[in-house]
Amino acid sequence: MKQAVVFVLDSNVTMAKEYENGSSRFDCAKQVAQDLICDLMIQSKTNEVGVIVLKSNTTRHHFYEPDSDNEDTSMDDDEEIPYQNILEFGGSGDAVMVARPTPSLLRKIDSLQVSKESESLRGDFCDGIIVAADSLYKRTNKKKYQRRIVLITDAEHRVEVDGEQLSEVLNGLCDLECTLEVIGLDFGKEAKFSKPSAGEETAVKVEPKQDEKEDDDSATDAGSETDAGEDNDDDEDGGEVGTALIKSQNESLLISMTEKTGGYVMAAKELKAIFATLLGKRKSKSTRRKVDFQIAPGVSMECRFSLLLSKATLPSLKKRVVPDDTAYSQKPKNEDEDDAKKSDDVSPEDMLNMKRIESHFDAENEEVEITNRGQAYKYGSDLVPMSAYDMGGLTAISDVKLKIIGYIPNSRVPKAFCVGPPYILSGADSRKACAAVSALARGLERTKKVAIASFVQMKNRDPSLVGIFPNVSQLREGKSLEEMTEEEKLAEKAKYENPVDLIIFKLPYMGDVVVPGRIPLEEHDKSKEKVCDDLIDALTLEGDQLDYTRIANPMIRSYWKTVVARVKDPEHELVMARNEKEDEIATPEKVLEGAKGALDAFYESFPLPPANRKTAKK
Repeated sequence: MKQAVVFVLDSNVTMAKEYENGSSRFDCAKQVAQDLICDLMIQSKTNEVGVIVLKSNTTRHHFYEPDSDNEDTSMDDDEEIPYQNILEFGGSGDAVMVARPTPSLLRKIDSLQVSKESESLRGDFCDGIIVAADSLYKRTNKKKYQRRIVLITDAEHRVEVDGEQLSEVLNGLCDLECTLEVIGLDFGKEAKFSKPSAGEETAVKVEPKQDEKEDDDSATDAGSETDAGEDNDDDEDGGEVGTALIKSQNESLLISMTEKTGGYVMAAKELKAIFATLLGKRKSKSTRRKVDFQIAPGVSMECRFSLLLSKATLPSLKKRVVPDDTAYSQKPKNEDEDDAKKSDDVSPEDMLNMKRIESHFDAENEEVEITNRGQAYKYGSDLVPMSAYDMGGLTAISDVKLKIIGYIPNSRVPKAFCVGPPYILSGADSRKACAAVSALARGLERTKKVAIASFVQMKNRDPSLVGIFPNVSQLREGKSLEEMTEEEKLAEKAKYENPVDLIIFKLPYMGDVVVPGRIPLEEHDKSKEKVCDDLIDALTLEGDQLDYTRIANPMIRSYWKTVVARVKDPEHELVMARNEKEDEIATPEKVLEGAKGALDAFYESFPLPPANRKTAKK
């Protein structure tokens, strides 16, 4: 399903705070927005995007568009202008409504700057969310879209909240099935909600806590500018306490808003954590393909299967050839300048793909008739004729089907015999199919068995021999109910309420297994075996070190970073994703330091003679 996403960027003066690497919070926000927009562009050409900037010197959105001759907002007209200091632009970078993103939108975001006057301006994140919600409603109402509002802010500006209006907007977002996602820069709180909350008890609370109330009510009221001015006369510690109080209250407000819409608040301090959470989620083109799943004779149901893993590749370069009319015409090149000029100005629509044609017939300038052509397979020194019709006759006539043949123990299916990319099988939207698939998955897990089946992946194709495994990541991880805490029991109960999927791996036929030749090794004593064990223990990774689910392909990442950079500047140099200081696919320095003793012992036990480079390679 195509997506419609509105990004809300906070440009308050506090966003100019710099990190240790020299970049500011606003630079981080712009980078996140640009990369997420590029991610949407890569996923599908039909995705649509809008951008809203808070605390802007210019007021321009779909509620209010100033004349081109007078774009400056006049102070006399402040009362007539709704949602002041809110800047909105669509996918093209010029329009104010949600639209398909273009490179000009990335350049527009890159040119945004934080204004020093933004602290005294209006346009808080509540106004931005209201404008974003209305923009999504007008563009996507009664249409099939996956709707999201992504707010990127540090939440350190005062917010004027109209609780009744905000609750009405959040209820509208729930009706629109739009989630609110907050990327909080230097947040102290975070939360994640899998689905929207129901009922009036989740209404947005705008009143501060009793222990946080002070004589200065400006902490929650942006209209009390006189109190804010008096606070500036206090010492710096008092200002920091006031900012921390505002930030804490805003974080609580945002958490209650995301709870209402089923979104999340992510506390992030660096780009790597943000991208690890939000990027790299690709949807396979083969998602939700239908298959007739036969569990037993006379028991079958319609299920869906999709590709679980696929190797990411770079897009191929477009190779085009501009035809030169003068090269094939009988006219001299200088005879008709107009024709030569036309051949130089060929439009992209007139470009042709080149096709190579080879002739293997002895006679020159004579075409072999189709009746005299044939295809054959080489068998020794002979050619065995075989046509496309013959090959079609060898294939079986069958619909897409997955049929279980029987069950064998897990030990009889080595992991090395699982061939090709795995597929995931689910019941999709059918409750009966989900129940049957879940029951089979839990039964396979309890009995430690694997289902052997024949799988016709495409219509009228030969069947493949496959093994059906339970999706272990969705099942219990070895603990009994008595060993679990109350929180783990609740989480386990939630797992059992959700359906469990099956994973399909292709298994080899007899002729597919290749047995490699082995060289006999010398027997080593127990002391040397212990050296190897110690080395493995010393290099064992703990926690989330080198988590493969969070490591991006460096080549593809460098490619897209270069593409985005050259969209903004065609002469930009190549952007390398890997560097020596922070290499994501290298052994962590702390692990190497701890394993130094084990490495030295390994070198002493297994000395390697120096290679003789003068010896010819065999």
